[in-house]
Amino acid sequence: MPTYSTTARADLLDPSKAGLRTISFVYRDWRDIIRVLLIDSDRTHAEALCAGLHDLGMSVRRAHSREAGLEALRVDTDDFDLVIINITQGEDSWIAFVRILLDLIRSRSHVPPALLCTTIIPRKTEFEIALHHLGVSLAYEW
Repeated sequence: MPTYSTTARADLLDPSKAGLRTISFVYRDWRDIIRVLLIDSDRTHAEALCAGLHDLGMSVRRAHSREAGLEALRVDTDDFDLVIINITQGEDSWIAFVRILLDLIRSRSHVPPALLCTTIIPRKTEFEIALHHLGVSLAYEW
């Protein structure tokens, strides 16, 4: 069985030997490239969320309605790494909207963005399972 010296292992863990300047440099670059589309009709909520995401170094574009969100994705599907949808407003057909959004993304994007729905309203288990089956995450805000 081969043995490895401590020096060899240390060489493998040295970022400069892998062509990296520093680990923090790589991490900072990774955060800077996150591009977010926020679909949120609640102005106050959207402004607060945008500010928080900007503080994390993310680029955020806000769509004020479902239609505006769909249009942003039609024009620039590959420009987003993450789509956040605030589903707090009303109960009407969010699953249907998410399906339309996913169909649009799949038809136009080579690397589809992740989807995250946010809400403060407790949702039925069936709703949560339906989102899960679509590959969409749900986060409750308190």
